[in-house]
Amino acid sequence: MNQRKIDEAVTTIVKEIGLDAAEVSLRKAYLKLEDRDLALLKGYHEKQAKTSVLVDAFYEHLLSFDETRGLLPDAAAVMRLKQTLALYFNRLTGGDYGVGYIQDRIQIGLTHQRIGLAPKWYFGAYAQCLAELLPRVLQAAGGNVDAFMDTYRALLKVVFLDMGLAIDAYRHADRQAISTVNEQTQSVLSSLPLGILLLSEQLQVLSANLAFRETQGDRDAEFRGKLLRDVLPVSGLEDWARLVMQQGGRQHQIMIDIHNSKGERRFQMVTMRGMRSAAEDKSRLLLVIEDVTERQRAEQAVRDSRDLMLDFLENANDLIQTVTPEGRFEFVNRAWLETFGYSHEDLSHRTLFDIVHPDDRESFKSLFERIKTGESLRGVQAVFVTKDGRPVAVEGNINSRIEEERAVIVRAIFRDITKRKQAEERLRKSEAQLAAAQEIAHSGSWDWDLSTHQITWSDELYRIYGLKPGEIGVTYEIFLRSVHPEDVERIKRLLEKAIEARHPFSFDYRLIRRNGSVRIVHTQGEVLCGPAGTPTQVIGTAQDVTERRQAEDELRQSEERFRQVTESISEVFWMTSVDKNQMIYISPTYWEIWGASPQKLYEDPRAWLDAIHPEDRERVIAAFPKQVTGEYDMEYRIIRPDQSMRWIRDRAFPIRDEADRVYRVVGIAEDITERKKAGEALQKAYKDLQDAQAHLLQSEKMASLGQMAAGVAHEINNPVGFVSSNLRTLEEYMSDLLQLVGGYEALLASVERGDPEAVEGEKRRVRALSQQVNVGFLMEDLSRLVEQSLEGMDRVRRIVQDLKEFSHIDRAERMRFNLNGGIESTLNIVWNELKYKAEVIKELGDIPEILCYPQQINQVFMNLLVNAAQSMPKKGKIWIRSRVEGDWIVVEIEDTGCGIAAEHLKKIFDPFFTTKPVGKGTGLGLSVSYGIVQKHKGKIEVESTVGKGTKFRVLLPMAGSI
Repeated sequence: MNQRKIDEAVTTIVKEIGLDAAEVSLRKAYLKLEDRDLALLKGYHEKQAKTSVLVDAFYEHLLSFDETRGLLPDAAAVMRLKQTLALYFNRLTGGDYGVGYIQDRIQIGLTHQRIGLAPKWYFGAYAQCLAELLPRVLQAAGGNVDAFMDTYRALLKVVFLDMGLAIDAYRHADRQAISTVNEQTQSVLSSLPLGILLLSEQLQVLSANLAFRETQGDRDAEFRGKLLRDVLPVSGLEDWARLVMQQGGRQHQIMIDIHNSKGERRFQMVTMRGMRSAAEDKSRLLLVIEDVTERQRAEQAVRDSRDLMLDFLENANDLIQTVTPEGRFEFVNRAWLETFGYSHEDLSHRTLFDIVHPDDRESFKSLFERIKTGESLRGVQAVFVTKDGRPVAVEGNINSRIEEERAVIVRAIFRDITKRKQAEERLRKSEAQLAAAQEIAHSGSWDWDLSTHQITWSDELYRIYGLKPGEIGVTYEIFLRSVHPEDVERIKRLLEKAIEARHPFSFDYRLIRRNGSVRIVHTQGEVLCGPAGTPTQVIGTAQDVTERRQAEDELRQSEERFRQVTESISEVFWMTSVDKNQMIYISPTYWEIWGASPQKLYEDPRAWLDAIHPEDRERVIAAFPKQVTGEYDMEYRIIRPDQSMRWIRDRAFPIRDEADRVYRVVGIAEDITERKKAGEALQKAYKDLQDAQAHLLQSEKMASLGQMAAGVAHEINNPVGFVSSNLRTLEEYMSDLLQLVGGYEALLASVERGDPEAVEGEKRRVRALSQQVNVGFLMEDLSRLVEQSLEGMDRVRRIVQDLKEFSHIDRAERMRFNLNGGIESTLNIVWNELKYKAEVIKELGDIPEILCYPQQINQVFMNLLVNAAQSMPKKGKIWIRSRVEGDWIVVEIEDTGCGIAAEHLKKIFDPFFTTKPVGKGTGLGLSVSYGIVQKHKGKIEVESTVGKGTKFRVLLPMAGSI
């Protein structure tokens, strides 16, 4: 058919159908194809891609069926039809829908009729094209649902206009074309991926597409005629639907949460828009429903995962942070904030480098640059600075997230290792202090592996053997070769016996150094066993005691000389062990005064107590502790075997070794019976006064005096010793001088008789005596001996005066007193008790004098200091502090001893309560100290932790009367 005939046919159909301009306008009105719709379609037309895709989709649909494939004879025919159809689809969204447009549409319809294309295939292909147009319209709308719905609605109006024209074209062939169009239109709606509901004014379902039925869980369900609340039972949805229908063209979106017919929970986005049917003059409501369940679940999963991760990070004990590549903080967790003391506000104007310690800052920046390249570092250590300036050592791992070859975030997980670093430093110092202590004490340690016979020595033990540390490897055989030959067999027997019995051991032996010198070593150790009980190792210590042994020998010789002196005096001189269980010496004068044999005291050192008057015995026994503290000075009565009574004055002084430890107690007991009788009245008055005093205070006071005397008694021993020696020398010199004087007297007698021969003989004898005596030297040495003896006695006088000054024997009255001076003098007296047990740290402040009884206050200080020293199983520290707090002078004495259990704290000031072993304390010290402080209207407080130490606080008022 040529073009002229086609034009004629088109003109005929147009006239028959009555498609003039008025009819076209009317049809547009029926479809509500308004200017707004035309503008939307023109806008889309400008954005749409080439229509070749739609044309291809049209014909691919036709070619996919056997019935329609034969309608297109060849490729040339298909190409011609495509060109025609391309023009058709291009004009579809052009926005110009006048008579020319109608004629084009009729012509295409005739073409399709001419080739035998039935309406069903025509509309099926059209539906396929509309499906292709749907995402394009949505894309052109930029995802805006309103724009999409409006554009797509305008497109559908044009489609329906086209379909109406197609129906008119096919009307003469088949009056059922209209029904076919409706079915195909429904097919188009069903093919849309979004659920669509059309509701009446009564909110009854007029139609529901397949996508909607599928979202409700039943693609075969029939919803027509059902109410909205039955189809979508969501609270408030009907109210929104009525509101939107009343508002006409306005659109509203709402998210609903429902369960479909299968019981599945679904989330759906409902877009509602009201419309009005021009044909029926009724309102309609269009619901476009998108199932967003999976998207909601995915978003919720992301939120849950993020919340879980944030909760984990926030509550982690590690210090977690993320920073930008420039070091600005993005995130820090709770532990981080608590450790460093910063707030989020503080960190908003700080960088990571601002809180790195200045000493670490440059090295940390270098590490940070490496991390920004993608390198991950583990075990990074650094020191950060808290808000209040404290350094905190941290260790952790750092990495970064790289995007497009650059770091976008730097992440770090740190752990606070400050305590570990401090412990390591303490261990290093402790090891250094142990090595130093071993060197000072000349004491080393050793470890013997019984399986290999290898022996490990400490550095100091090498030095004891005269070797450089690590100079040789030590075995059991090498050790024995260094031992003095006379000691080897004894040592082997002792070690074999200890290993066999698995018992601790100690012994002395001599070693021979390379240079031939001999040293005396004291060793002690214990045997360690394996799980089966078999000895595997022996460990121990060794101390060079050469000088100590030499000193002990010299001391024994000195004691022997002293014994000779004491046996010539009229007083009883005695010497006992510190624990009073051994009588070392008692002078013969004991027999004269006690009327009993001294031998009995060697057998029973306490036998002398039996002779003490019953009224005095307990008092004397209670004063025993004062014998080792240096202030034992007792007067008591004894009853002799003949029942006569004598008064005794008994004094005791501690003797200290080179290490300043008390190892002996010496005393002098003198018979003062006659003196007591002469002053009996005065003594009675004194006794009454003593009885009036508190027995507890008196006992501890005498113990303190004894303790102070003990600190200086060993210094009295030396000058007394050389004075005694000088006296014996003077005795010898006097004998020589007396012989010489005798010679001179004989010479004088010869001269007086006038006997020349006798005179010459006596002269020769005098000359011989003079040469024998060496008169010049004797006279010179006599002067030196007298001068030395006077100096020695003056030294004794000064020592006694110092002791008197400390104890304030002549100052029993209240007086102005500086507590710091009392602390210093007390420290001097008890120094021998402290220096081998503790390091004393004085922190004495500037304090004023107070009105007090100095002797009693010094006694308090002494009790607290001695207790502190005795509480230390090993060497520790004692702090002594003084300061002013308000109206009080505060003195603190703190130690690192074993501490006092909580159940004992409330009883420590009770009389006779003590935690010391039997014989180590009377339990009176703290009770007396408490009474003294109360007497001064002060307070005494105590804090203690078992295993850490104890702190006593003495508070005395600065003003006021006592």
